[in-house]
Amino acid sequence: MKLLIVGSGSMGRWFASSVDAEVTFVDIKAEMAQGAAEDIGGKVADLDTEELFDVVCIAVPIPYVTEAISTYAKNATGVMCDITGVMKTPIDAMKVYASDIGRVSLHPLFGPGNYPGRIALVIGETGPLAEQIFNDLEKAGNTLFITTAEEHDEVMKTVQGMTHAAILSFALAAKEVPEEFGTPIFDVLVELVKEMTNGNAQVYSDIQEVFGGAKEIVEAANRISNSDWEEFSRLYEEASK
Repeated sequence: MKLLIVGSGSMGRWFASSVDAEVTFVDIKAEMAQGAAEDIGGKVADLDTEELFDVVCIAVPIPYVTEAISTYAKNATGVMCDITGVMKTPIDAMKVYASDIGRVSLHPLFGPGNYPGRIALVIGETGPLAEQIFNDLEKAGNTLFITTAEEHDEVMKTVQGMTHAAILSFALAAKEVPEEFGTPIFDVLVELVKEMTNGNAQVYSDIQEVFGGAKEIVEAANRISNSDWEEFSRLYEEASK
């Protein structure tokens, strides 16, 4: 299977290492593509490549997914897929630009270094090559589950948008305290802050821009801040359900 990966960041490299394929990378930053090819054992193509591939996987930042699909659909003969993290936008774009081949959107629900894990899957059109990709990902230890683009993008508002906003809000509000004062809950939050802020700010910004969630966290914090003892107790009970 010949595979072109558009975008040579950490998740593009993860995909390349998880499937059994002859891999080629293309990236707007040529040095990134070269580095990925050297790490994985693949090749590099020019941005305007006309070469044909069995599978083209889009692994670019969310704001560029439609542009990337429209540009590289011509290079795919069997399957076009993406691992960008949003699902309705790429699935809709694939239906326009790659209507006659397999179309799949995959969202690995983990970041670099935390794989294998669960992968959300939306199938626009399947086939033998798509099934091969699914099998390879499962052989690598991942668990795939089928959803819809609409369900996924709605759920991500809570799973990613609100979660990230809550963790970052805690990080911005919290003061540094001596380690010996930490409680189990506090220590967990500190570790979550470390994990989140050790990532890529642009990725988190893109997620917040697409899915939202910060507004709801602010509203919930205001409910707590403005509550008296009885209201706080009601909110506590509401949260426990």
